[in-house]
Formats: sequence, C-alpha cells, structure tokens
Amino acid sequence: MLVNYAFYVDDVDCSKRLSSYVRVLKSAVCTDGVAADNIAKWIADKGGVESVRQQTTKSAVTKEQRIEEGNALLNRFETIANVSNEKTTQYASTKTEEVVLLVGVLQADGSVAVKHTIFKEEDDSTIKGTTVINTALCNVYSKHNETVKKNMSKDKAEEEVQINNDIISNAELADEVQLKDVA
Repeated sequence: MLVNYAFYVDDVDCSKRLSSYVRVLKSAVCTDGVAADNIAKWIADKGGVESVRQQTTKSAVTKEQRIEEGNALLNRFETIANVSNEKTTQYASTKTEEVVLLVGVLQADGSVAVKHTIFKEEDDSTIKGTTVINTALCNVYSKHNETVKKNMSKDKAEEEVQINNDIISNAELADEVQLKDVA
C-alpha cells in the first residue's frame, strides 16, 4: 500500500507506472545486499527502473540487445530514401555505415523536410547523439516486433477463416452425399 501512495498520480498511466515500481522494488527486496540505504544506487547500476523492470519479465530483452537487434534490422531493411547534406558529406569518409538520425518535419504533400542531422559523436562538439540514436534503434526493434505480431495475428485469423470455410464445405459435401444416398 505504501508504494501506491508514494507514487500515485491521477492519470491514465498510473497503474502501469505503479506496476513497474512494484516489480522493481520486489526485485530489489529479493536481491541479497540491497537495502533501503543502497536501493537507489542498485537501480542506477542496473540501468534504471525501466531496465530492471524489463529484466524481470518473462521475455526480458535488455536495452543493449534491443539496440543491437535494431541495428541489425536496420541494415536488412530496404532503403526508402537517400539524403545527403553538408554534414553527411563531411563525415562520409570516417563514419560510413554508422547510424545517423535525420530529424524532419512532415509536409502537406507527404514529403519530409529534413532539418537536422545527428551523429553519435561529432568533431569539435561535446554534445553527443548516442542516447537519441540508441533510442531510435530500440524503436526500430520494437516497431518490427509489433508488425510481426500483428501479421501473425492476421495470418492466424485468416487460417481460422480458412479452416471454418473448409468445415462448411465438408459439411455441405456430406449433406450432398447423404441426399444422394437417400434418393
């Protein structure tokens, strides 16, 4: 009950957030050496609340695994457009095959106006794009899995329809055979 009051927020995601915190706290309680005075450090060392929560699920996939799989998927996908600008041309010789994030704005005609280019690291800059690129790679992985699951559900539904149609056809044939036998 304490967790419910400590983290209560009156919004739609409250129960999901609460469930995540409870799962993480349960995991901490079940881990030797974790106590009230070091739980925050333990969570941080494990990669944060979301990382600990994911590690406790049945189909646990770490952020690193999602990044790696997202990168592998990205390399297998068909190219949908080629874009070059001053920054990509500048790094073409040293960062070829590196993931680059292009930030754009959707136009009324359906095209995207690319406004910004993000590399993991850039010369003469302390600002890194590693986090946003890794998040995008996780998104590639998650979106791919979502599509696969949707297609599996669709295929399963189509298969069930076909089975039902076969049953109906077989029943109709059996009725015809019975009618011929009676006649």
